[in-house]
Amino acid sequence: ELNCGFPGGLPSKLLGGRVSWDFRRQTEEQSEWGSKLMSLPESKNMTLLTIEASSYDNDFAIPYPKYFHPAKDSQVFDWQRRMRASKRPYLFSFAGAPRPHLDDSIRGEIIAQCRSSGKLCKLLSCYAGPSSTNFCEEPLNVMKVFERSVFCLQPTRISGLKLIWIGLRVLELVSGKFGTRKPFVL
Repeated sequence: ELNCGFPGGLPSKLLGGRVSWDFRRQTEEQSEWGSKLMSLPESKNMTLLTIEASSYDNDFAIPYPKYFHPAKDSQVFDWQRRMRASKRPYLFSFAGAPRPHLDDSIRGEIIAQCRSSGKLCKLLSCYAGPSSTNFCEEPLNVMKVFERSVFCLQPTRISGLKLIWIGLRVLELVSGKFGTRKPFVL
C-alpha cells in the first residue's frame, strides 16, 4: 500500500504546483518525464490541484501570478486603468512554437492561420532554432503581445490569472469532449 507517510494513505487533495501531465507518466520507464502518481490505483479518488487545466475529472487548475505582485490596492487600480485604456489592434494573439513531433498538436495549424490572417492575429514565435531567437524567453515580449490583443489563443508559460490581469479573454485549448469539464470555483 502506498501511503507516503500520510496517516490513512494519500491525502484527498494534492497541490501539485506543476502541470497535470507531470504526474501522469504513461510508461514504467524511470527515465521518462514525470511520475505515475495520478495513474496509481491509490490516487483514483484524489483531487489534484495544478497550474493548468486538463481533461481529467479530478484535476483542477489554480493559476498563479508570476510577474505582477501588487503591494497595495492603488497598484491594482493603476494596472486596471492602464489595461482598460490600452489599444488592442489584434483580435487574437498566439505565443508558441510548432510541435511537429506530437501527432495531436494543433499548434502548427494555429500558427499557419495566424500568419495568414493579416492583422487579425499577432504571432509571437517561441521557436528557438539554431539561428533563431526565442522571444518568449523574455516576459516583457510576451506581455506586450497579449496587452495588444483581445483574445489569447494559447498562453505560453503564463497563468490564466495573469492573462486576465492584462485584460485578455482567455480561450483554453484542451483535448477531450466539449462540455465534459466540471466548473471549479475557489
